[in-house]
Amino acid sequence: MDCGIQVPSSCLLCAIGTECMDHLFFQCEYAKEVWEFFFATTSFAPPLDFTNALLWSKAPSPNDKLSVICKLIFHASVYEIWKQRNARLFGSSPPKSATQSIKEIQTIIRCKLAGLDCEATSLRQRATHRRQEVQPSYLHHWFEFFQRNPVPQAQHQQTQPLPPLISSL
Repeated sequence: MDCGIQVPSSCLLCAIGTECMDHLFFQCEYAKEVWEFFFATTSFAPPLDFTNALLWSKAPSPNDKLSVICKLIFHASVYEIWKQRNARLFGSSPPKSATQSIKEIQTIIRCKLAGLDCEATSLRQRATHRRQEVQPSYLHHWFEFFQRNPVPQAQHQQTQPLPPLISSL
């Protein structure tokens, strides 16, 4: 459907490659930085093209909680990359760096996982008559597998040092 929108053929995130789904979401340097942040220190290896990524996202891990987290990373990352592409195309909001997008994705995922953990806790409390072994939470898995490394220091915004505290009045 042609809506009369003029879209450049080059990638709006890196201005290097030709924009297509595979480039935008997996081959673009912006997208690579996002994916590498989440998966570089894990044993999970999401595919490098959209079709295989959709297949991978159906069952990325035999562990149910890790599988949910991988799916959330996939969906939140694709959404954020698309949102940043559109921010550049339409100028609807200030574009973000990949580091800023990573922070936003982390926040979205942690909020969703906290909600899933609350739901699971509520279900366990209702079923207290059954003896069940307590399983690690979604957030436990998140911090154990995906949140080990902070956002690279070189990409943090420079902040001014705090003034010294007044030691006496």
